[in-house]
Amino acid sequence: MTAGRRDADGGRPRANGARRRAAACAVMPLFASWGAAAAQAPSTATASPTAVPAMDTTSLASGPYSEMSALLEKTIFKVDVLTLRIRVGRSAAARLDRVLRGRRYSDALADSVAEIMVSANDAWARIVFERGVRLGQFLDGVLGNVRKAWKAGLIEAADYERMSAMLPVWFGFLEDRRIREGDRLLYRIRQESLRTIYIGVEGAVLLDQTDLGASPPRILLGSYFAPGSDFRKALVRSLLAES
Repeated sequence: MTAGRRDADGGRPRANGARRRAAACAVMPLFASWGAAAAQAPSTATASPTAVPAMDTTSLASGPYSEMSALLEKTIFKVDVLTLRIRVGRSAAARLDRVLRGRRYSDALADSVAEIMVSANDAWARIVFERGVRLGQFLDGVLGNVRKAWKAGLIEAADYERMSAMLPVWFGFLEDRRIREGDRLLYRIRQESLRTIYIGVEGAVLLDQTDLGASPPRILLGSYFAPGSDFRKALVRSLLAES
């Protein structure tokens, strides 16, 4: 990876090379009110730029197999929808190195990566929306990938059912505002917690919450790496580019 300044929100500099693409339109799950009180989203009519809350990433790895990325686009028109970057801690990076070095992509190899990532207890993720998205598209994309994680046995049926029931409530603040080009989602994954920050393109922090327990991190990562997920192949292939 090239040297340079870190992104302001915790990401390392982007690696050189072709961006990996994943077909279809989907967006990531959040887990408001899972095990902790959810922060209230401010009214979008009065929201103003605020300082981005600090997110500690000092424990994350910086060497080979420590970062992966995917570009999501609509299939027919190849319109960029969002970019996803994930960084992992030293333990997961070392395990990925052992599994991936010198290998070529296969479904079996992707299964091995999924096993490592779903159990990762130190990771960071960022989504940048490349275009506006309606709330309905958001919810459909989230649940589509979470359902695949459930069907693959990566999460429990109760996790999927809770997500299905609560997503429209959690993201009601996007009904009128919509997701806008340039909005960002930040995640900090730890063993028993998931912190989520939603930052509008105007600079307002619309959501900042930490949810406790092992389920929220596992659902998030499972939705990325389940078989058939919109991101799995692109993420794994971006790691193999380092081999």
